[in-house]
Amino acid sequence: MAFRGYVGPDTEIGVRLIAAGSNREPATFSASIIDPPGGTASPTLVVAPGTSRATAVALGASGTVRVHVHFTRPDAKGELEVRINGAVHDFALIVGETWWVYTVGTAETAGASGPGAPTVFSGGVDARHAPRNN
Repeated sequence: MAFRGYVGPDTEIGVRLIAAGSNREPATFSASIIDPPGGTASPTLVVAPGTSRATAVALGASGTVRVHVHFTRPDAKGELEVRINGAVHDFALIVGETWWVYTVGTAETAGASGPGAPTVFSGGVDARHAPRNN
């Protein structure tokens, strides 16, 4: 699983998967609150080749969200977009099964600080992960 960043409390995390038209089979994806245990999860959505679907989950004062994309073939690809409170946070071309994780907090509360430590994101476009202009 790839840790993608810290988010502020009371955050909505929106996820959109765009499956490549060249994929031979549909993909599935979901967003789940994995901490605290028993948290809510979006339904697992099926995305046909050449189409897209979106879902969202809401975090409270604490928690961790796992975004999971499953392709049935390791060479299948798509574009994955994650929005934090409506603003694009991550956008990337993905190939094969993908796991992204976001957690409420800051680098300081997790014991990570200094240059290169992740920072909390609560809105606006994060230039490190801005969408491409195609």
